[in-house]
Amino acid sequence: MLPRTALTAEIPSPLSPDTPYTAKKSAPVTHDVEFSVIVTPPYHCK
Repeated sequence: MLPRTALTAEIPSPLSPDTPYTAKKSAPVTHDVEFSVIVTPPYHCK
């Protein structure tokens, strides 16, 4: 039986910063957003 550390050292990790970008292009997601801002005068303003 092999120690667990010996097994993990032989298998390279699939995650690497040098891995090429492999995303699939799909239909974009759109949202309807309502944005409102309420502006009030400073405290004790005349």
